[in-house]
Amino acid sequence: RLVTTVFGEIYSQTELHRRHIDDVCRVIAHSQRLLSCSHHCAASFKELGIDPQVEVVHYGVDVRHFRPGSGGNVVRTRLGIGTDVPLVIYVARMVQEMGLHVLLAAIPEVIRSHPKAAFLIAGNRGELTADAEAMAMRFPNRVFVMPDVPYPDLPAYYDASTLAVAPSINARACLGLAIAEAMATERAVIGSRVGGTAEVIVEGETGVLVTPGDAGALATAIIALVDNEAARAEMGRRGRARALAHFDKEVTNQRMEQIFEEILA
Repeated sequence: RLVTTVFGEIYSQTELHRRHIDDVCRVIAHSQRLLSCSHHCAASFKELGIDPQVEVVHYGVDVRHFRPGSGGNVVRTRLGIGTDVPLVIYVARMVQEMGLHVLLAAIPEVIRSHPKAAFLIAGNRGELTADAEAMAMRFPNRVFVMPDVPYPDLPAYYDASTLAVAPSINARACLGLAIAEAMATERAVIGSRVGGTAEVIVEGETGVLVTPGDAGALATAIIALVDNEAARAEMGRRGRARALAHFDKEVTNQRMEQIFEEILA
């Protein structure tokens, strides 16, 4: 019995899927259930002119692992930055698809406005790792690049941050687990108005959405939140509450188990 999950590949390779529409329809016909982790990616079949029923089950994060007060001061001490330094964190693959080049373009503008501001770029190595490291050399003690941070260490990095950014640039972005992790750590998040990002971030309540690929808009949003501690704190509190209500992996995993049990009954 087949359960098929759709991610963002139809958006990123639409013509390929159109050429193989018969195979796509065959997979759908043989699937007992179609799933997706976001409404955005569930709707991707419409790009092919078909509209099968897809159940959305948001993927969750460990809200007990990612929580406020999980060692951020240790990370700041290790980096040599004080608690008064605004620290912006990016946690994602170091690739263009995730918008790292947009953040790198925004960094000089933010630092011109806030010379004390710092940036922490963490995630798996990719084609933009060298560019990130060059930015760290340009702004020593202001830009830190930490490739391949182990999963157990991530909560402390989020906890060290002032706010998080997720500047993905295209429709392939189904959801954004790093956004949910940051929210669970009670951090405001700036994301791109693309893909399923808006299913995680509630604009104006748990974070801010900006135009994808617009480094100026990203820099403006970062500066605005750095300048508004009260807004950041309120967004962080609401983000934590939203993560507990909608992105707790214990809840989302239970729904997945129920689906498997229904299919096997």
